[in-house]
Amino acid sequence: MTKDEDRLIEAIAEIAYIAGLNDYATEDSRTAIHNFVAWAAEFETHREEDAAGNEIYFGKDYMTAVEEFTLRKIAEGGHE
Repeated sequence: MTKDEDRLIEAIAEIAYIAGLNDYATEDSRTAIHNFVAWAAEFETHREEDAAGNEIYFGKDYMTAVEEFTLRKIAEGGHE
């Protein structure tokens, strides 16, 4: 598995976990999974490195950024 694939899988897992903690629900699990994969792919397009070589997203550390991103997606309706 490549480093990019690892990052994507980690983002999917984090997004699913955060969504579950926040009572995210859809009519069926396949819709939720589809959303989590799409959100993770979008999230990963915002990965950058700071001067020290640390990965940052939206100018923030990973955990802060993934949580804020997921909560924003849920608030936007994030259901397909």
